[in-house]
Amino acid sequence: MFRKALYTFLPILIAGSSLAALNQSEAPSVEQGKFIWADLFTTDPEKAASFYMKLFGWIQETDTESDIQRRILLKNGQQVAGIVTYPDAGAATKNINSRWIGYIAVNDVEKTADASVEEGGRIFVRSRSAEKLGQLAIVTDPEGTYVGLLDNNSESAINNLWSNDDEWTWAQLFSKSPKDVLLFYRRVFGYEIKGDPRTVREDDYLLISGNTPRAGLVAIEAERERGGWLGFVRCADLNTKLKQVDLLGGSLVMAPITTDVSSKIAVIADPLGGIIGLIEYPSYAENK
Repeated sequence: MFRKALYTFLPILIAGSSLAALNQSEAPSVEQGKFIWADLFTTDPEKAASFYMKLFGWIQETDTESDIQRRILLKNGQQVAGIVTYPDAGAATKNINSRWIGYIAVNDVEKTADASVEEGGRIFVRSRSAEKLGQLAIVTDPEGTYVGLLDNNSESAINNLWSNDDEWTWAQLFSKSPKDVLLFYRRVFGYEIKGDPRTVREDDYLLISGNTPRAGLVAIEAERERGGWLGFVRCADLNTKLKQVDLLGGSLVMAPITTDVSSKIAVIADPLGGIIGLIEYPSYAENK
């Protein structure tokens, strides 16, 4: 896990403008490179669903497929996340922490998966059709970080233009080898890579498609830490949300930090170990 690294590097993630503005498209269409979905893989879907439904006000639909059960979670009638049950492997999965995997919109899932292998990654879940979502796959980058691929023509992709409280707003990648990893994401997903102007660090980057920043990358230096993707959910009142996390059996991974532009961020774990970030933007913080 990369929990310790988060304490070191998250304070400088959001040193400038609101991340929500960075992640929104100007038109209701999906360009390759946008994060459009997230699945939580867990051994206890009931417990996981209960936590996130109570924390964010998400509601649940259940979609049973041939080999896995995906619970679709909605916010204001819009699909916002899925909860997928780990395949039963007995003792091998008994103590596995839950894991969030974000999905990037791509023009061709199968070709993108093959390209990931050519660039040093591997295919974890081969291209398949998921009801209510579309064609998807899961691959890893050269550092072993999981990332999902989702057909950008799917109904889910087109409708997921998140911008409200209790919805996803940003994704940040923590990497030990940023140059190699950035090359992977540029070649596989077609991202334009630019230095992040919101920070003073030279190894902070933005991944851009369609002239819109889609995600960020922060280099981590600790040799014993693993990197990975971290998704952020927007909230109106971070302190209130953290009290709910505690009452619901979650835990605090990184205590709240106020950035230079008054955004507040924290990182939490659900009762089964799934990690996400929370962010309160200045428009809410200024009157507190």
